[in-house]
Amino acid sequence: MAAHNDIGAYGETLVMERLAQIAPVAPGQVADVRFMDCEIEVKAARPSRYNGRNGDWGYQFSLRRPGHSELRAPVVVLVCLPLTCPEYTAFVIPADKVAGLAKIAVPLNVAEYEGIWAPYRERWEIIAEFVGGN
Repeated sequence: MAAHNDIGAYGETLVMERLAQIAPVAPGQVADVRFMDCEIEVKAARPSRYNGRNGDWGYQFSLRRPGHSELRAPVVVLVCLPLTCPEYTAFVIPADKVAGLAKIAVPLNVAEYEGIWAPYRERWEIIAEFVGGN
């Protein structure tokens, strides 16, 4: 469990560092990160075998689990952390797009991924849509 928490904390740090280039950030009040007045839920994952076809390798993000709180932020950032390099890929998704989902899986080769979440790859500007209560 400690490694899982470390990965989550690292993902939050990466998101905060990225957003701090634009404006001040802080730990969230109801989610992981607060950018201006926008709360952001951050989910980070290392590659693992997930329950896809043929036990594919990729990034799996748990959005909801029984007995845990629901997403309370308007934006979710999924951070894909590869094992071999410091580069990462983020998917910046409005929370209403993941409503009702318990998990999201993204294939290992995120650069070539063209699935449902591809339009949100590195879409940091989406956060601006939710600043100021929009």
